[in-house]
Amino acid sequence: NFRQIVEWVGNAWVVRGTVPSNSVSDLSTDANDRLLATGTFTSVDGVAAANIATFDGATWSSLPSAPFSSIDHASVANNGTMYAIGLNAGFRRWARLDGSTWTVLGAAPLPERPEFRYGPNGEIFLQDDSTSVHQWTGTAWTPMNGTRIAITPSGVGLLTGGTNVLGPQPYVGVADY
Repeated sequence: NFRQIVEWVGNAWVVRGTVPSNSVSDLSTDANDRLLATGTFTSVDGVAAANIATFDGATWSSLPSAPFSSIDHASVANNGTMYAIGLNAGFRRWARLDGSTWTVLGAAPLPERPEFRYGPNGEIFLQDDSTSVHQWTGTAWTPMNGTRIAITPSGVGLLTGGTNVLGPQPYVGVADY
């Protein structure tokens, strides 16, 4: 009843850890290129970890316990701040890790398989598998008329889907953000 987390190393898969079956919901990386595993678990490869853990290529480590019964997704913004989204008291919420303390920031939209994307000027976007993109205004999530957003390390962003006005330019299908 365990699943393996594996890494492709040139020409073969290498086992990097085991977790209880069906307990990892997402994998991403942090600012130090460590793997972030999130989901509903109490340990990874024998290391106690409450729904979130990091892997540095050799060792799994826990992070401070997050205020979630399960974590859908966690990632690190350009400024090094970690954000996570998950279930808190039966509701989807999002939170920020400030050093060793998680702060719940409020309700989050209910997309399936949410992922954060970060703009070069501190913008925070939330997208799901294929149907919606939301932008954090500083006080609330605002839906954008698009289905996917991608932002390159240099800050170029593309928004796909819908017809809308993004800034001064209307777009149909794909827009540069």
